[in-house]
Amino acid sequence: MGRLRAATAVTALTGADPLSVVGRVERYASTLPDAMCSTLAFAEIDTTNETISYVCAGHPYPLLITPDGVVRYLEDGRIPPLSTGAPLTDSRPGQTRMPTGSLLIMYTDGLIERHDESLTQGFDRLAAAASTCADLPVDLVCSTLVEQLAAPAGHKDDVVVVAMRPSGTTDRSFVASVPADLAQLAQVRRRLQDWLGGLAVDVQLEHNIVLCVGETLANAIEHGNGLDVDKSVSIEIFARASTIDATVSDAGHWTEDSPAPTRHEERGRGLRLVDGLADRVDAHRTPRGTHVHLEFRR
Repeated sequence: MGRLRAATAVTALTGADPLSVVGRVERYASTLPDAMCSTLAFAEIDTTNETISYVCAGHPYPLLITPDGVVRYLEDGRIPPLSTGAPLTDSRPGQTRMPTGSLLIMYTDGLIERHDESLTQGFDRLAAAASTCADLPVDLVCSTLVEQLAAPAGHKDDVVVVAMRPSGTTDRSFVASVPADLAQLAQVRRRLQDWLGGLAVDVQLEHNIVLCVGETLANAIEHGNGLDVDKSVSIEIFARASTIDATVSDAGHWTEDSPAPTRHEERGRGLRLVDGLADRVDAHRTPRGTHVHLEFRR
């Protein structure tokens, strides 16, 4: 599986369409002794035109949740599993709208399969659980689904879940991904102020949110990603009836402000400000990065 993943990643760099990528991986898979009937889902998301093009080689259907709350499986773009010798000549990729504010979930069959029930029940259970995740940050989407869909005795097969949300704003969400460069802070703050202005929040709450998100973003850029502009930091903010919830995610493992206060008195107070102004602050550290969740009562 590692070799097939690597082959898919390299092939995708060509910028070819999903069917071409999967077709090339299929030819490579035919040379591997243990690749027969491996499955693959590959998708290309065009955030400019708000579309997704995808192919599933025997893999479970991707699940799309649109901003209006509609939950549906993407059932087109089906081809046989890899290395089965089946021709792809008449195959076409699936394509559909993926508007800003949508959530796409891709997963392995270990998430939904149970030996004592039909696969349809597993699909229904996933759709129901995913419908409650539409306004969760992507890291919590993954952990929530893994937890909620586990059988009483636990998962019996390998489980992988990938959740994706395109950048952009709606009247209920603000999503952005920026390089780990402190020069990005001013632009993000301006965009966030404009978005909050559309929510008609009071001036003090707007100030607190912009300040806390900015300080958390600065820590993620500087301490989480080490000012490495080849890495990125993401921001996901959701406006709910009684709260505004923000999550800042990076690829690092920072745990506190840097020792900068010993060098500059005006530095190093960021996290203390956040703790004082946000109604709730949680940091979630994983092997792949740090997620800081902020909650503000409206």
